[in-house]
Amino acid sequence: MDFRKWQDLSAYKKIALSGVTVLLLWLLGFTDKMREESFENFNWPNLKEQQVPATRFTQFPSCRFTDDEKKLMILIKSSAKNEAMRESVRKTWGVYRKERQVEVMPIFVVGRVENSELQRRVEKESEQKKDILAISAIDSYRNNTFKLFAAIDYAENPMKCESPDYILLVDDDYIVHITNLVSFAKTKNENDLVYEGFVFDTSPFRMKIHKHSISLAEYPYSRYPPYVSAGAVFLTSGTVKRFKSFMRSLKMFPFDDVFTGILAKMVGIPATHNDNFVFWSRRVSQKEWNDGIIAVHGYARKDLEYEYNQLFG
Repeated sequence: MDFRKWQDLSAYKKIALSGVTVLLLWLLGFTDKMREESFENFNWPNLKEQQVPATRFTQFPSCRFTDDEKKLMILIKSSAKNEAMRESVRKTWGVYRKERQVEVMPIFVVGRVENSELQRRVEKESEQKKDILAISAIDSYRNNTFKLFAAIDYAENPMKCESPDYILLVDDDYIVHITNLVSFAKTKNENDLVYEGFVFDTSPFRMKIHKHSISLAEYPYSRYPPYVSAGAVFLTSGTVKRFKSFMRSLKMFPFDDVFTGILAKMVGIPATHNDNFVFWSRRVSQKEWNDGIIAVHGYARKDLEYEYNQLFG
């Protein structure tokens, strides 16, 4: 603004304009950005008495593991309302199988909803399909960390079932190439500390209206620890045991992928980037799948079935 025009404004208008400017800077997150603490000082609170009751299980899947072979459990994070998506996954890659002497058991992790009709449908689906791990936490985006807790709890000590050697945490809008996943898993020792997938090294979003907005009170630092996108995370049983030992003592965080990165940093497990976990939605060619792509993000239900059948049908 021209300085002479500013001088001509009344005191009331100057105050109003200044207030609007400050409000905009606050909404856009600039005021928080200026007050962030350096990531060099990162130290996440250790809360010994923290309670996480929302990981109480309300329904369990059937155990399909049978042999003395290696075992891979796929825990698929799914919104309660995504009934059709779960069915598409079941029709494609999300079924129990044995692949190269490895048993593969997919399980859907689903939260609770307040809509009683939808809740009844999920419970009926669980009884019929026997592949749902239901938890008491309300099913919402910012409750995904509770699903992470449930997945880690169950993978480390599945009810009436053997613990898996390898774990894939994955969203229901992914296509997973089971053969490539098994081939990749067999290169790992289950006792090694592996935390692998598509790694991000980012800063917190401070813009107030952003989906991923986070306040300084929730996270004061200028950067996040490197973390694997929660869409597809590969873990060994050694990592699962380490995570379970520490996760309940750490201050909760609403984004499950960032929380896992925090947890990994606190227990000394590096996040390992792997380009065969494709985060950005794009068309993946048959050659890329043949060359080792493991998981690809961003499929709607009909696209998932069509693409899978084109590639593997």
